[in-house]
Amino acid sequence: MERHHSRRRTEVENNPRETDEERINSVSVPQDLLVEILLRLPLKSLVRFVRVSKSFATAIRSRDFFRLYSLPSPEHKQRVLLAFSELDKEKGCENWLFFYSSPSSSSSPVFLFRKSFSAPDLRYNRPDYVQGLISFVYGEEQIIVNPSIGKSITLPLVKSRENVLRRFLGYDPVDAQYKVVCMIEPMFGTGTRVSPNHCQVMTLGLGSHDENSWRDIECSISHHPRSNGLCINGVLYYFAYVGTSVTRPSC
Repeated sequence: MERHHSRRRTEVENNPRETDEERINSVSVPQDLLVEILLRLPLKSLVRFVRVSKSFATAIRSRDFFRLYSLPSPEHKQRVLLAFSELDKEKGCENWLFFYSSPSSSSSPVFLFRKSFSAPDLRYNRPDYVQGLISFVYGEEQIIVNPSIGKSITLPLVKSRENVLRRFLGYDPVDAQYKVVCMIEPMFGTGTRVSPNHCQVMTLGLGSHDENSWRDIECSISHHPRSNGLCINGVLYYFAYVGTSVTRPSC
């Protein structure tokens, strides 16, 4: 028995090139058990484990895990997301710092990550926050950020000759899907224009190029959005002018 253990130690010691990720992956853990363990961890630990191995990153960044982790539980006390921004005019960018409030009132907020956005144009819409994701708009560029895991994606440009009036971020709790809605501005005529009756919608995927693409949607009510959106239980609410036409807005 002693010789067997000695040989085992020698084999491990003689393989110094084996990485931490390879050692972790060599231990077979059922996926459902891995998810159950990760669900009990605090957010700060999840941020670290995303960088530990590909299997951990895949599990933590999955849509089902995000939905389960967002549900109230004794392990997950209510937290507040804190975001601070600073405009760097010299570098032409806007810097954001993201924190989560600590479950303990005596502890400092938990730092999540820092993100810099190139800002050649000023942000004309306030950021939208829905179910853990934040949407930023800079000119024609729209960026979706997940502060919990420090990940962001830049959406493809809307394929339209007309301007985008409003961009909304929503969440469908039935299918556990995030969706982005862009209301398109029609071409102007002789001083008047028809209110937008179509928009483009994108369902956010997990890195799938086929899923992250725009598709046209016809609106049954002619209207002109005039506010940011608010998504409640899968329904998007916003203020709008309703009618067949409105005059060209004055600057």
